[in-house]
Amino acid sequence: MHKLKEIIFLFFLLCNNHVTNSIFQSGKEYVYSYNALSSSGVLLPSGASSSWGFNGKLKIQAEQDVATMQLESLKMTIWNGKIQEQGKNQDIPEDVTDLLKPFQIIYRNGLIENFTTEAISPWSVNIKRSIAGILQLDLSNLEKETAFHSTEKNHYGQCNIEYVANPEQKNEWLIRKFFDPRTCIGHSHYTWSNVPNMLCPNGDQNPILKSSERLYKTKINESLNEILFVNASGGIYVQPFQNFGEAHFHFTRQIFKLISVKDTVDKISIKDLYFKVLQHELPEGDFTQGRGTPDKSTVFTSVILIIYKMYYIIFFVIVLLFIKHIMLDDYVRLYLDKFTENREYEKKMIWLEGLANIQLGRVVEFLEPIASGNNAESRHFRVLAAWASLSTAPLRPDVVKMRVAALTLLIVSSPTPSRLISLYWYMQSESSQHLYNYFYTVLKSIERTTHPCYIHIGTIAAQFTRVLRPTTNPYLITGNYLFDYQDTYRKFGAMIHGIVIANPLTNIPEVLYVTINTYGNGINMNHVSLYIKAEGLLHSLSTHLDGPTQVKDILKHFKLDQKQNGPVHLEVIARIQEKTVLCLHLNETNIIKGFKYLSSLPDNIYHIYQNMEFHVNQQRINVPLTMESVQVTDLGANVRLAVTATSLFSMRGNFTYISVGRNNHVILRTSIHKSEIIENYNPLIDTWHSAERAHSIHGYLPINITIGFKDRPFISYNTPGEHLKIGITAHARTSTNIKGLNIKAKLHRICPTCSQLYLVTKSPTYKPKTVDLFQIELSELGGQIYVKLFDCENVIPREKLIRDVFSSHRANYPIWPFLEFALTALHFLDYCTYVPPKGSCGLAAYISTIDAQRTQVKFEYIKTPSHHVLSLTHLNTESSQILQQWNIAALYENTSWMSDMIKIKATKIIPGRKILKFCLEAEKEVPWEWNFLSTEPSDSARIALNVVWGYSDTAKGKCGGSSITLDLLGEVSKVQLKNAKESQWPYEECRKQSKGKRFTPFSNACYEASRELSTLRKYQIIAQHENMPQNLINLAWKFRAFYDLIGTCVVTPDNIRSIHNVTYPFHNKPEVLLLGQCYSENPKYALTARNDLHGVSIKIYDEIDTVQIVPNQTGGALYNNTIHIPLPQSFMFHSLGSKR
Repeated sequence: MHKLKEIIFLFFLLCNNHVTNSIFQSGKEYVYSYNALSSSGVLLPSGASSSWGFNGKLKIQAEQDVATMQLESLKMTIWNGKIQEQGKNQDIPEDVTDLLKPFQIIYRNGLIENFTTEAISPWSVNIKRSIAGILQLDLSNLEKETAFHSTEKNHYGQCNIEYVANPEQKNEWLIRKFFDPRTCIGHSHYTWSNVPNMLCPNGDQNPILKSSERLYKTKINESLNEILFVNASGGIYVQPFQNFGEAHFHFTRQIFKLISVKDTVDKISIKDLYFKVLQHELPEGDFTQGRGTPDKSTVFTSVILIIYKMYYIIFFVIVLLFIKHIMLDDYVRLYLDKFTENREYEKKMIWLEGLANIQLGRVVEFLEPIASGNNAESRHFRVLAAWASLSTAPLRPDVVKMRVAALTLLIVSSPTPSRLISLYWYMQSESSQHLYNYFYTVLKSIERTTHPCYIHIGTIAAQFTRVLRPTTNPYLITGNYLFDYQDTYRKFGAMIHGIVIANPLTNIPEVLYVTINTYGNGINMNHVSLYIKAEGLLHSLSTHLDGPTQVKDILKHFKLDQKQNGPVHLEVIARIQEKTVLCLHLNETNIIKGFKYLSSLPDNIYHIYQNMEFHVNQQRINVPLTMESVQVTDLGANVRLAVTATSLFSMRGNFTYISVGRNNHVILRTSIHKSEIIENYNPLIDTWHSAERAHSIHGYLPINITIGFKDRPFISYNTPGEHLKIGITAHARTSTNIKGLNIKAKLHRICPTCSQLYLVTKSPTYKPKTVDLFQIELSELGGQIYVKLFDCENVIPREKLIRDVFSSHRANYPIWPFLEFALTALHFLDYCTYVPPKGSCGLAAYISTIDAQRTQVKFEYIKTPSHHVLSLTHLNTESSQILQQWNIAALYENTSWMSDMIKIKATKIIPGRKILKFCLEAEKEVPWEWNFLSTEPSDSARIALNVVWGYSDTAKGKCGGSSITLDLLGEVSKVQLKNAKESQWPYEECRKQSKGKRFTPFSNACYEASRELSTLRKYQIIAQHENMPQNLINLAWKFRAFYDLIGTCVVTPDNIRSIHNVTYPFHNKPEVLLLGQCYSENPKYALTARNDLHGVSIKIYDEIDTVQIVPNQTGGALYNNTIHIPLPQSFMFHSLGSKR
């Protein structure tokens, strides 16, 4: 009996071990309502998104641990606009039947063990992977704990998921699952960029954030955990600057609601099932994964992009991942052999820079013998080899022995405080002042640097600069100069780095290395550098241009040994994104040939002018910045995130010779576009749903100029017979859109109320409008100048940009403070380039033709025996009728030894109107003294200016109308004459030295006496006017009032002293008028001073209120009837209402 009890116990124990938990009951059919939505959008300036989704039913039939699932009765919806709105349901297309095919899941304790599907199209399988990954729970751990971590497999990969379970009602639980998809093992994504990452450590975070959350409502019945409801959501957020909320987002939501549970009757028909891994399958060449039907332009664009990426893929993937190190060494040795075999310096430069472009650590081992001088290469190649290894210095800090004399390489290879300390003690005994100054400027440049690569050693550098003595020679040029700025809020910035090495004997620069680098988000946005080395160039040019001199013969007479100068050596190397793109080498022979050719051009200039004709047709597309990332969404679709900057430059034209001169007809076009986009592909109808922030700059400049030199030099251009606009337009906008092939027809059929492009604005009632900032008509030039703002919301504050930039600006310019303005301007440029726009705004500056008739504008120069004439004529090309004409004639003549005169006459002619004439006569009389030094008082000097203008019936004759006459008279003052007669130095001393001599001796005393008596210190200005227009008189009074206001008076409790040296008693005067608008019938303002027991106060009266300024011990106080503002002596502007 005892043994029987043991057998029964073991039987029940074995049975319990084989009982597994499940989420679906075997033999039952579950029907869920299913709703999926995928949205790409922005949160600022307001919420908007471009969305697509589908809904229907999900049928699940369970047999043991196998669940067969199938989507059915699907409807779809799309929308583009505000987040709160959505479109209407429509039937799905017939060609998406793969989505309706069944798939099977094998469970073990609620977790997926196997995934098979009947459909094989990647896009449909990916969506089913997502559904499968959602419908699983770790039931074995849920029985034991209510909060735990579990490892699950879903379409993101193998993920560490956090569970939190809470009881809701009887036998019902709410279960929450959280995880970060980026931490999943096997997380499907890829990122590509054509700009390098910063090698130095920095604190920039990944701008792409991902999250995924599931909320389950389950019903527990013994070992069965039925899922009643699921809300699965996932988000992708793109924040280029972590501290701000201007994020793009992609949000997905899937909702499952249990509708019915019944016994399985009609089983789901299954044909062939294919095993699939649960991990998401990313697209390869075709982003649509077979669903798209691209047009020719799309295919052409894709081919260009693929070719553009090939270089980076070949290098970074094939070279770094698949080529073995032995084979890579063979390629490096091949470059090294080519370098050794060549005898031409320029070819050797190319192979050497090719080695540098590889940017691998092992390359340094091959460059070391060249740089260290262990072979027979010249010193020029030794320097080049050292600079070539600069890009790999942070990767190989151990190989620094060959850079003993290159302080830059030593610092870059190991930018640590310990390295600086070692160099500091070494440089204390350095005898070369140039090398010492180089090290000194390094420390001065980086003590306040903001660049992430050097900021950590800035503190130790600042400590050294306190004790490091500067060089004794302040004129040394050799140095390392670093200037940079950083936006402290958004952590982007720029650096200008210059290295100058001068000749130790002459202090003439011979080496210049300039680098401009902009960075942000841990990558180098732009990295451009230029290396120039020129030895013996200035001496060679001066010898070639000046030729032999008699100094050389004199030195030979003294039999001095002539020191031989080294050969002329010029090399130029340009690098873009740390890759060499240009190598140029010139020796003395090349330079002399070039200067001989240039010196012969003046003799052949007319021949070239008359016979050279050519055609230009150039288009250049540049993609300086491309960063692309493909991510998987929570729905199992693909999302593309991209930051791109593209530019197009086009120049087409003809340069020909015609009978009257040369005609130059060229059309210049440029377009720069920068966008930050997040887009999601909708495989149901082959469309793209995206949110984009974009900056665009477009320029158009047609030129049709004719230049002539034969009889009368002239330049002319023709305007076309149409309303043409020439200029530049800049626009920034935030939008959501739906794109795709035949998108208009698709939207008309599926969502007629959806817009293809939705501009995101802050105000829902905003309507685009244009504001004229500046407008002027230049009829003489046949055009009008406009500056306009368009598509700008009034709610966007204009001053916020300036305040935002200045509040976050931190710059480093210790050696050349004047660069503060350049760095600030660069900050504004980068701000407008990198910061995503939170709304829409555009600026247009252009020149427009006045009318649609063909005209010509001609500017010519005419020289006659008596005067010079400049003429500007605007005429109709068809009728040759003059529309406007300006003529300016100038005459200069000497009237005597002591005076000369200039006369200018200008006329403006418009047919049918009176002629405007303007005449200017200026005469100058200066004192003249034959003796070199004279102690006699200088004669007076006079300048007379006469301006006359007015209208007349004829262009000939004198001018009449309004006139202004100015006489400026300068003479020696009475004080000077009085001092000259007194017995004081230098006059008395000079009289003693001149006694008995026919001339004034050249002594210090006589020189000072002559200089003082020849300096005119008394000036008189006499102004007269006739028939002056009233508006000019009012303008003159305003200038006079402004002149008087600047230092107009000093007010004390006792008196008021004006700028005119007039003292007015202020004692016992309650209030006096200091300034008032007296020339208007309706005065707008008045300024008074009040003297009472509290001291002197100033009152400002205007049409709005009265403001009073009262002094106190700390400065003063500003107040009216309601507001009180203290005014410390900080020389800052303060605002009170509308006043500042």
